[in-house]
Amino acid sequence: MLKVWHELALLVLVFCTVLSCNFNPDGVNPPSWKSSFIGPLANSKITLEDLLDFDSLGFNYEVSASELSNQIPPGGATFPLFPPFSLPSLPPDTFDIAEGFQYAIFDSGEIVFEFINNLPITLNSGQIISVYSVVGPNRNQLGDKIFDFKLEDNLEAGGRATTIYSDFTGLVVSSRLIIQIDTVSSPGSTTPVTFDSESGFELTFFFRNIKVREVGVSAGNSFVLGDTTPFTFSSGTIPSTLESGILKLRLRNGIPLNIDLNLDLYDEHMERLGSFIEAGQNIISASDTSTITVVVDENNLDLLNNTSFLVSSVLLEDQAVQGDTVIINSDSLVRAKIIGEVDVDLVK
Repeated sequence: MLKVWHELALLVLVFCTVLSCNFNPDGVNPPSWKSSFIGPLANSKITLEDLLDFDSLGFNYEVSASELSNQIPPGGATFPLFPPFSLPSLPPDTFDIAEGFQYAIFDSGEIVFEFINNLPITLNSGQIISVYSVVGPNRNQLGDKIFDFKLEDNLEAGGRATTIYSDFTGLVVSSRLIIQIDTVSSPGSTTPVTFDSESGFELTFFFRNIKVREVGVSAGNSFVLGDTTPFTFSSGTIPSTLESGILKLRLRNGIPLNIDLNLDLYDEHMERLGSFIEAGQNIISASDTSTITVVVDENNLDLLNNTSFLVSSVLLEDQAVQGDTVIINSDSLVRAKIIGEVDVDLVK
C-alpha cells in the first residue's frame, strides 16, 4: 500500500512539472514563462499625403440670387413672373489649399464638384466652371487653367444637384486657386416665383484618393505632421508584460528639411499616457538618420506596459534662403522604427 502511494505522489509531481503549475488549496495558478526577443515593435511612416492632406480639404463657392439679378433684393421677393437672364461671367473667388507650399504635382486622384441649384428657377446648361492656379511671389497673379467643366444639362429649380468628376493625374496645382463661372443663364419663369434669403446656387468641391508625386515648399515655413501606429509587447493571443530591456528608436529623415520629432504614448482608449520622446530633444538634420536608445527601468516600465499606440508628430523647419524652393518628392519619407531588445513575462 505504501508503494502505491509513493507511485501516485510521483505521478502527481511529474504531472504538475509538465504543466508548469503550482498546486494550492484554492486551485491551480496559471503557468508563466520568461522570454527574450529582439525585433521591431512599431514602425511609423509620414508621407507627402500627410504633409498636405488633400483628402480632408473641401471648399464652397456660393452665389446668391441678388448677385444674379439686380431685380432681386438681398432679402428676397415674390414676382408674378421672372424674365430670362444671361450673364457672361460671375466674379471669381479665391481658395487657399494650404499655406507654405508653392505647388504640388499629383500622381493620381480626382476632384469632385457638386453643383446645387437652390433657386426657384431653372439654370440653363452651358455654364462653364474654370479653375486656375495663382502664381507669383505674392500669390496674386493668374496662372494656367488647371481644368474646366461645362454643365451639360439644365439644372432644375428647388435644390436639384449634379456631380462632376475630374481626374487629377499629372496635374500641377498651386497652393492658391481661383474659380471662375461663365455663361450663367436661366429661362426665368412664366408663373409666380418667390426668392428668399437662401436662394442662389452652390458649388462644393473636394479632393479624393489623392497621391502626390512632388511638392515645392516655400522657404521660411514650418509644418506639423502626424501618424498613429500600434505599439504593444504582446504577441498573438498570449498576453505579456515588459520586464526589462533596451528600446532603440531609429529615425530616418528623408525630407530635405530639419525635423523636430515628438513621440507620445497612448493607451487602448487613445488617452495620452506621456511622452516617449519630447519635442526639442532630438533635431534631425535634413536627409539624415539618428538612433536613440531608451533603457527600460522602473521609471518607464508601467508607462510602456500600458501603451497601445505610438503617436508621432514631426515639426518640419525650412531653413532655406528666402525665395528658394525646397522640393520634396514621393521618396522623401520620415520613418520612426522602434527595435526592442527586451525580456517579457508571458502568461498563458
